Amino acid sequence: MKKISRVAFFVSVFVVLAGGFWLVVGALSVEPGTSVGSSDAPAGESTELNGGDPALPTGSLARYAREGRQQARPESLEGTRVDGSLTTDAAGNLKLTPDVRRVFEYFLSTIGEVDPETASALLAAHIESSLPPKAASQAWDLFLRYLDMKQALSEMPAHDGTVSDMEATLAQRQAIRESVLGAEAADAFFGMAHQYSDYRLSRQAIQENPDLSATERQRQLDQLRDNAPERIRSLLTQPDSPAAVSQAVSSMRQEGVSDQAIQAYRMEKLGPEAARRLEQLDQQREQWQQRYDQYRQERQAILNSGLAAPDRQEAIQRLRDRHFDESQRRRVEALDRIRASESSDQAAGATGP
Repeated sequence: MKKISRVAFFVSVFVVLAGGFWLVVGALSVEPGTSVGSSDAPAGESTELNGGDPALPTGSLARYAREGRQQARPESLEGTRVDGSLTTDAAGNLKLTPDVRRVFEYFLSTIGEVDPETASALLAAHIESSLPPKAASQAWDLFLRYLDMKQALSEMPAHDGTVSDMEATLAQRQAIRESVLGAEAADAFFGMAHQYSDYRLSRQAIQENPDLSATERQRQLDQLRDNAPERIRSLLTQPDSPAAVSQAVSSMRQEGVSDQAIQAYRMEKLGPEAARRLEQLDQQREQWQQRYDQYRQERQAILNSGLAAPDRQEAIQRLRDRHFDESQRRRVEALDRIRASESSDQAAGATGP
């Protein structure tokens, strides 16, 4: 199958990201008044390239779907469900929702484990099996434009760390999204993330303005909050309880809000100490998942090695011992049993009665 240059540059992107994604508004990653960096951008966007000069060929949905149906499911996706659903409106057109972007990213996240063309083929097969022909064609076209958008964003220069330049960069990024994806798709995919970034930058500009008195600064902050878009106000007015903040963070992640912006939100709602504890928990979960994914890949290699069953089980046990401590091994063994059961159920469903 011919290589897709359009997605080739994502190999390094997803190896670097290992699952998460923004690039621009560094202001969201810090408390107001502190210096900012340039590492905050919506999930699914990155500046890391593979060093080539990617062209932008097209490929038909039917061709890639045929290839995708012949591909084995990547090991990292075993025991998981596609993150998001593809649906249509009353007229049979693809419904533009945040779920569509999450479906794209679910398959793109396998790059590194499989090559870009295989990841795209697997997505094509899923699109074709999930949607009627008209909507499926729309979804595939949107996916190709989504890759165009990523490439265009990757070519943008970094901002200089000032609020004014970050605001200009944020506006440029949104203009690229709308130009490539269309305004409706750009809003569905990144609307909340963009609005929250814009709110945080405006808030930082007010807090850093040396010409404001304390009273005037607070008045402008209150006005900014009251005039924020409805979905941003709903976040800002959430109760300051851990459960409420956790629910809000879950919604933010679904909408593509960055880890840095989420951490700033936690600090605002719960305070620096609690926010740091939650960030540490996030990091521990990510480290665990990375270790478990690595273990699953090595385990699959053992299963495919042709070893006799006793030797195979012994090798898998040594693998568990090398990667995990005793308490973690019990969890891993339970997860392996669950995945094995799910795989058996899927195989039984595929063969029928």
